[in-house]
Amino acid sequence: MKRIASFAAALLMAASVCAALPNMNYTTACAESDIAVPDEWEESEEEAKVRALDHTFDTVMVFKDGTEKKLDIDYEHTLKKNEHSSYTDVYEKSVSRADFEKMLADAGKTYLDVDRIEYRLKFTNSAETNYSDDYMIVAFVTGMAYARNPVNYADKTAETVLQHINTAFVCDPSPLSESYADTYESIEFNFRINYSGAEIYIPTEAHKRAMLTTFEPTLFIKLKDETLIPVNDAEFTENTGSLESCYYTAKFTQDELKKIITDAGKDPADFSRFVGFVDPKYPADSGITSKSVMTNVTLSTGMYFTLKPGYYQNAFSASSTMRGSLDFSKAPFKAGESNEFRGTVRRTVKSEEEGKADSFVDEELTFDKVESFTASIHIGMHGAEIADAEPAVKKGDINGDNTVNVSDIALIAAQVKGIKPLNAEQKKYADLNGDGRIDVSDIIILAKIVKGQK
Repeated sequence: MKRIASFAAALLMAASVCAALPNMNYTTACAESDIAVPDEWEESEEEAKVRALDHTFDTVMVFKDGTEKKLDIDYEHTLKKNEHSSYTDVYEKSVSRADFEKMLADAGKTYLDVDRIEYRLKFTNSAETNYSDDYMIVAFVTGMAYARNPVNYADKTAETVLQHINTAFVCDPSPLSESYADTYESIEFNFRINYSGAEIYIPTEAHKRAMLTTFEPTLFIKLKDETLIPVNDAEFTENTGSLESCYYTAKFTQDELKKIITDAGKDPADFSRFVGFVDPKYPADSGITSKSVMTNVTLSTGMYFTLKPGYYQNAFSASSTMRGSLDFSKAPFKAGESNEFRGTVRRTVKSEEEGKADSFVDEELTFDKVESFTASIHIGMHGAEIADAEPAVKKGDINGDNTVNVSDIALIAAQVKGIKPLNAEQKKYADLNGDGRIDVSDIIILAKIVKGQK
């Protein structure tokens, strides 16, 4: 980050100086000025380690009925050396409408049957590497699959890969726009692995313990007047494509969301956003308790939607993110609120004149123009750790080793005899009869506890 920041500062300084020099292009002006051109970046050792691994990925078309089809796409691959940061593996392919419809026909499907297109990435050891399955990988991945037409709107996603060696990771773009079913000219596939900031490492024991935690999501609808309406019957789909995150989605048709709001006596036109909450769950023998704290966690609630046929998204709602620590004694946790439902959409106006292209009109985004809504709740736990829970106060455990034995008797006896006084923390556990004093009575009680008589 420091490398990028220092370069950006130098670039801005150079641009401001060069812009003041008349009748000279940028390159010539900078070359003749006294501005020092930054040295070319060098790939970090960690980035090189990840890039040395082998990787493969499958492109899979997932249908709304849950079935799927692996696509055989001959990608054009280039390894791009980015100007200011690192290397990027780029895979691109444009598939014509005719070829894409053949893929669909071979699966007995149509464009409107498609739910999404997934990229399933897997890193493995190469001839140069020999990492065990305990290692985790971080790399930045973007995946796009979008219908190209005269408007050329792209659905895409960008995610951080967090996985073990030999474990598949799913990069899951947003659904193809149903509005393009009749007008798309091609499907554009684009998949990238950016190695800037990439790393490979073995997680800490505290992190492994954090990853034993699962979360139970809860969803609310928030109206413009701040009213919260619980979505009691939300059916969440869990996606753990990244091993260090939990991602939940719940999809509603316009009619379903409308009914929830009207049943609460409110106007659907006042819909503003989704609000998510999560409640942590963990195994009884995991060492995690209600007093545990999970640090370095990201919570976010998002929203995306599909417009009715004839409309195109020109501005859309996204997610809001919070990062921090989770005190399990204060669960459930608010996972944030999606951005407000507002913006503009573009509507197709069919031409009545033969041979004349259709035109487009921008309109306000309103509830009635949406076909379906999807709410998402994401818990990102890369680097998250569970702090050891504070043990329950145990009378008699004076040395704090979670057991009561003769060592504790020796400590309390030394206090009573005046040989070695206890500190303030130890005294809390030494007053066994609760009379505010530490004396022989406490030694007698402690001896009975050790012998199992009390």
